[in-house]
Amino acid sequence: MTKFIKVIVILSFFILHSFVSKAQHAGTIAGFEILPEYLVDGRIKLSPSGTTVIKYNVTFARESITNNPFTWKTFDMTVALTTAENSVGLVLLNAPEKITNDNFPVNMVFYTKEFTASISTSQIKSNNPLILGYILNGDYSRILGYAGKSYLTDLTGGPNPNPNPNPNPNPPVKPLAETEFNLRYIIPGQVGRTDYYTSEGARIVAKNGPYILYFQDDGNLVLYKNGNTVLWTSDTNGKATNLRFERNGTVNINKIISSPGYLSVQNVWGGPKNEVPRNHPIWVLQDDGNFVGYNDYSIDAEGKVSIFGSVFGSTDTQGGKRSNRYATL
Repeated sequence: MTKFIKVIVILSFFILHSFVSKAQHAGTIAGFEILPEYLVDGRIKLSPSGTTVIKYNVTFARESITNNPFTWKTFDMTVALTTAENSVGLVLLNAPEKITNDNFPVNMVFYTKEFTASISTSQIKSNNPLILGYILNGDYSRILGYAGKSYLTDLTGGPNPNPNPNPNPNPPVKPLAETEFNLRYIIPGQVGRTDYYTSEGARIVAKNGPYILYFQDDGNLVLYKNGNTVLWTSDTNGKATNLRFERNGTVNINKIISSPGYLSVQNVWGGPKNEVPRNHPIWVLQDDGNFVGYNDYSIDAEGKVSIFGSVFGSTDTQGGKRSNRYATL
C-alpha cells in the first residue's frame, strides 16, 4: 500500500509539474542513452538486491522561428526514467525534471543533459523495459514514452546469455558496440544498432564531434554543424514519417499511409543504391563532416572498424562546408 501511494504521489507531481506552462510545446527528444559503464551486453546491470545508481544522457532538440538572429519556438518538457508498474501505471525512477529554452546553449538546436536515477530491484518487473517518460508541458497530454530506445535489465550481475543466437555460425561482421566513437557509423541490418527511424521517435542518427545527422519529427533528415548550421538536408520536411538504411546501402525516406484494413509505404526520397550485394555497405559521419557510404568494411576483435570499399554516396560536406547538392547523396 505504501508503494502504491508513493507511485501515485510521484506521478501526480510529474503531471502537475507539466502544467506550469500553458504555451504550446515545440521540440523533441533527439537521443536517450544509458551510459556504457552501466550496461552488460546492452542491458542495465543492477544489483540483485538493494539499489543501483545509474546515469543516462538525454539530447533535446528545439525548433527555430528565424535564423538571423535566432529566435526559437517554445520548448517546455518534463522528463524522467520510467518502467511499467502494471498494464496501466508507471514507476518513476528519478525525480521529474523540467527542460525549457533557458537550458539550451545560446543559438544551439541541441542540448544534452546527464541525469541520475536510483533503481531498486523491487521496482523492476520481469521483462518490463526501462524507458524515458516525458510530458509536453502545456499540452495537457498523458505521460509519453520516447520511441527511440528502451532497455531491459540484468539482475544477475553478469553477461546475459543470448536467447536467440545467430543461426549463422560465421556471421560476416562483428556487432558494433554502442560507444561514443561508434555513433559515427551506420551499418544497415545490424543487430544492436538501429537502421530504422520514425519521425515520432525523432533522434540523432549519427554523431561525430561538432557534426550531427538528425532525423527530425517533421520527416526531414538534416546534417548540422555546431548545433545550428545546416550543411545538408534531404528536403523531406512535412513529407515523410520514417527513415531506413536498407541492407544494400540504399537510404530510403518513406511515408506510411494507413487506414482501417489498409497499410502502404510510399517512398518519397531515395539515396544512392549499392549495386554490389555481396559486400557489406556502411555509412560513416567522418571527422571532416562528410557523411559517406562505403562499399565494404570489417570490424576486428577489439571493435576497430576498417573501411576498404569504394564510395557510393556522400553529402559532399567535407571540411564542414555547406553542400551544393541538397536532397542528394
